[in-house]
Amino acid sequence: MNLVELLALGALGLGRAAREAWRPACWRPWLPVLVIRLLVVLALGFAAHPALAWFMAPLLRAVSGDAALRFPAGLQRLALLAAHADVLVAALVVPVAAGLASRRFAAAFGSPAAAPRSAAGRTLALVVASLPAVLVSVAAQLAVERLAGVRLSAISRLMLPQLAALVVLMTQAACFYVVAEVAVGGASGPGAIAAIPRAFGHGAVPALVALVVLSLPLVPFPRIETAASGGRWLAMPELALLVELARVCLSTALAVLGCGAATLVWLGVIAPQEEPS
Repeated sequence: MNLVELLALGALGLGRAAREAWRPACWRPWLPVLVIRLLVVLALGFAAHPALAWFMAPLLRAVSGDAALRFPAGLQRLALLAAHADVLVAALVVPVAAGLASRRFAAAFGSPAAAPRSAAGRTLALVVASLPAVLVSVAAQLAVERLAGVRLSAISRLMLPQLAALVVLMTQAACFYVVAEVAVGGASGPGAIAAIPRAFGHGAVPALVALVVLSLPLVPFPRIETAASGGRWLAMPELALLVELARVCLSTALAVLGCGAATLVWLGVIAPQEEPS
């Protein structure tokens, strides 16, 4: 396929995913992810409430110090704390939800998935296959946070976060099809990781198209979160909690679309390469 066809395939994947995502079978596997993320944000937002303080107060003190329990400092750190907590969700829950949804997207696109192995084996394979993208994302996030306290030139301080974001984007693109490799193709976790170079070679352009388009709705949120937690809107820092809840809902909905697009592109340009000649 030429470049234009690959660009069109990325757009087609998102379009077909948006159409099929309305099927309950495709979005329902993501409900546990959404519920867990919402509960995490609410727990962080109401950490000082007596019903939660017995558990949340020691945890937040250990992670972020006493300031995380004060008003409005806790709300100002809400987005960062939620991002840290989401690492476990991204590593353990999202791969399982994506795997189940990918099989259902494949069925909606008219292609049967490989016969599943045991639930435990499939879960482990999905978690292992998704680890590279999670680890690189965490490493990039920690690097940016550590560099915030280091003396750097203005150009370096401006460029390093952009470089970290680019590294994360390219890693996500390279790992865009690992869930489909496991859930639809029947690969093991290490097998899906070993297939990354081949999958990226055939599907890099559609993956980048999908990831860039899906990232655009989230671009304004850092500024919105800063404005809300700083009390610039109605002098109510509590609005930061509503903003974070909205971000969680939106990011989970976008993940559903990304899962569908990855499945369709994998079926279209990557899965055929696995067939014997």
